[in-house]
Order: sequence, then C-alpha cells, then structure tokens
Amino acid sequence: GVVIDPVQPNKDARVSVVLMKFLRARNLSVSAAKDMLVNTLRWRQSFNVEAALKEEFPKDLFDRLAHIYGRDKENRPVV
Repeated sequence: GVVIDPVQPNKDARVSVVLMKFLRARNLSVSAAKDMLVNTLRWRQSFNVEAALKEEFPKDLFDRLAHIYGRDKENRPVV
C-alpha cells in the first residue's frame, strides 16, 4: 500500500520505513537492498499480489480449513 515515487521518495514517511527495512535486511548494503527491492517488486507483479488480496474463497470449503476470527482494518480475513 506504499507508493515509492522516485522523484520525491521522502514525500511519505512510510517510504522511509519500507526502504530502511530492505536496508536492514541486507546489513545496510545499498546495492544488495536495491537488488532485493527490485526482485520483490518483480515477484509482486508476476504473482499479481493485488488480485490475490481480493480473492474470495467459498465459505463451505474455507470453513473446513480454518476459522475466520474477524477482519482487519482493510477488511481482510483474520484466520
């Protein structure tokens, strides 16, 4: 849900948090963090994450696999 604008990356404070997480994951190596971020974005695009978030499951099948305890702030099921 965070848009990283290369022209103004500091416009949203959440961008700094996301970028810092990638830097920390790669021991503050900028090149390794960049590679990880690019690979993550490519994976998200190929996996079609946005569509996966909207996927609905039949209740009769889903209820047998898990229990839905409620929904989070973005209306996603909490299992």
